[in-house]
Amino acid sequence: MTGDSMTTPIRQVGGYQLRSQLGEGGMGVVYHGVDARGRSAAVKVLRPHVAGDQEGRDRFAREVRAMRRVHGPWVAEVLDADVTGNPPYVATTYIDGPPLYRVVADHGPLQDAELARLGHGLAEALRAIHAAGVVHRDLKPGNVLMVRGNPVVIDFGIAQVADETRLTSTGLLIGTPGYLAPEVLDGQPASWASDIHSWAATMAFAATGRPPFGRGPFQAVAYRVTTGRADLAGVPDWLLPVLRRAMAQHPGERPRPAELAALIGRPDVARLLPPGSDRPQVPPTVGTVGPAPTRQLTHAPEQQRVAHPHGQRPPWPERLPRFLRPRPVFTLLLLLIAAAAGASAPFLTLSMLCLAFIVARTVDRQRWFIRDRRERRGIGRSDMVVAVSALPLHVARSAFFTAVTLPLAGLGGLAAGIIMVLFAPAFLPMGNTHVMAGLFVGATVLLAWWGIEGESLRAGTRRLVRTVTGRPPVIVVTALMLTAILAALLLDAASGPVNWSPFHGGPQSVIGGLVSWLKQHQFFA
Repeated sequence: MTGDSMTTPIRQVGGYQLRSQLGEGGMGVVYHGVDARGRSAAVKVLRPHVAGDQEGRDRFAREVRAMRRVHGPWVAEVLDADVTGNPPYVATTYIDGPPLYRVVADHGPLQDAELARLGHGLAEALRAIHAAGVVHRDLKPGNVLMVRGNPVVIDFGIAQVADETRLTSTGLLIGTPGYLAPEVLDGQPASWASDIHSWAATMAFAATGRPPFGRGPFQAVAYRVTTGRADLAGVPDWLLPVLRRAMAQHPGERPRPAELAALIGRPDVARLLPPGSDRPQVPPTVGTVGPAPTRQLTHAPEQQRVAHPHGQRPPWPERLPRFLRPRPVFTLLLLLIAAAAGASAPFLTLSMLCLAFIVARTVDRQRWFIRDRRERRGIGRSDMVVAVSALPLHVARSAFFTAVTLPLAGLGGLAAGIIMVLFAPAFLPMGNTHVMAGLFVGATVLLAWWGIEGESLRAGTRRLVRTVTGRPPVIVVTALMLTAILAALLLDAASGPVNWSPFHGGPQSVIGGLVSWLKQHQFFA
C-alpha cells in the first residue's frame, strides 16, 4: 500500500478480506470486510499520510478509544481494531443502510411517525454516548445511518472523551458549522448540550429536507447559528417546541437526552418543557471517567454502512401516539364527497374543485419558495414581504397548471364513464345518470390527484388538511363533519335529478350519441 490516495488495492487487513469500498474521508477509506467465519464488518483503514503522522495516529487512537466506551443498538459498536498496525484499522458491525441525508434526498422529508422514530433513536444514542463520558461533536445527517427505519450514529472521528485534552488547537474548529452549537462556534468547550443542539439541527433537516441554518459561506452559516436564526418552517407542530428548546442559545436551557427520548412523540411536549431558566447550568465537559485501554477498539467511519450488532433491533413502542398515525381516512372522505357532490351537480362540483386545486398548488409553491429563499439566505425580516409579493405569480402559475391538467383529467373521467356504460350496461344503465355523474367526477379527481403536476396538488392538500386537523379532538370533529356532509350529499343525489348546469339537456345525450356512433362504425360488437 503506497501513496496517499491508496491507489494500490488492499486485499486484506488484520483478519478481514476486503471485498469492496464503501466510502472514504480525510482520515481513511472504509471497506466491506469479511472475516474467516464469513461475518461482514465495516473496516476503516487509515490513509498512509495520516498513519505516518504522529498527530494523525493520536487522533485515530482517540476516535477508537471514544467508540470503545460506547455500547448500544443505536451506535456502531467495535468488533476489532489495531491502532498501531500497518496500516492501522478499525472494524465495526456492517449493514448496507443509507445515510439520513440520502434517505431525505431520495424520498423527501420524513413524516410524523418516521420523525418520532428517528428522534427517539438519536436521543437514545446520545444517552448512551454521554453515559460513557463521550461527546460526539459531529452529529449530522451524514453521520446517521438508517437501518429498517431506525437510526445508527456513526463516525466518532472528532469525538472527545471527557478526561482528555480538547482536540482543537487554538483557532482551529473541527466539525460541520451548520450542525455545531453556538457556544462551540464561540470557542467554548463542547459538552453534552452541544450534541443536543446538533440533534435538533439534524431533526430539523429530516423534517424539512433542508439545513436549518441554510447553506453558503462558513461565516454566513456560523452567524445564523450564533444568532439563533434557525429556519424551522415546515417542522410539525408537535416537534417544534422540542426543537426550539434543544436549540436554545444557552446550553443550560437544553433538555437532556433522557428527556428528549421521553418527550419525543408526545402531543403535549410544549406543556411538558418548562422554561430553560429552571434548568441547571451545563458544565463544559461531560464528566470525569477513568482512562480506557487503547488496545482493540473501533469506530463507524464517515460513510460506512453500520447496523445494529448481530441483527439486534432497537426497542420501540408497540403503537405510535394517536396524533402521529397516518390519516388516509380524510383523503378517502374528500374523494367520496367530491363524487357524491358530482352525482348531483357534476360541473358545478368541478368548478369548485378547480378553485380548491389552485389554492392547494399555491400553498405548495409558496412553501417551496420560502424554503428555497431561506436555504440560500437564512431567515430574514423581509421573508414574509417577499413571499406576499410573489403570491400573485404563484397563483397565476397554479391557475395555469390547473387549467391545463383538469380538462385532461376530465377527458379521462369521461372515458371511464363511457367504458363503464359499454362494458357494464346492466350495472350502470344509461338512465342511471347519478352514478354516471359521480363516476365522472370521481375519476376526474383521481386522475388529477395522480396525474401531471399531481405531486404539488397532493402536497398542498395534505398541508392544508394537516393545518386544519392538527390535534386529536379536531381530527374527530372534522371526521364527523365530513361524514355528515357526505351523507347529506348522498341524500340530495337520491332525491332529485342531476343538475347539469351550465349545460342544457345534460351531456348524457352527447355520451349516448358518441357510444351509438362507435357501435355504428363497428368499434364495438
